[in-house]
Amino acid sequence: MTSFSPGIWLLLGGIAATCALACLRTLAYTVRNETIVHKLNARAARLRIDHIRALRALQEGEEVEVYGEDDIEFVDPDKPHEGAKAAA
Repeated sequence: MTSFSPGIWLLLGGIAATCALACLRTLAYTVRNETIVHKLNARAARLRIDHIRALRALQEGEEVEVYGEDDIEFVDPDKPHEGAKAAA
């Protein structure tokens, strides 16, 4: 069996801890991104349903609630996370 000095064990422990933290960080980013995508998909589905209901109501000649620019939150392509925070 090979024996290492305490300094080498400390170095190997530091490398292992750094790798573990990197894996946890990657997992956290993945979960966060999937959550943002899920919320955006849910919002898109809700808007799609509202649009279909509005079209059917127009065909039947009923009053329709129409979304205006004040109701829709626009997302800056350069800062997509800001739009996701506002939608949450």
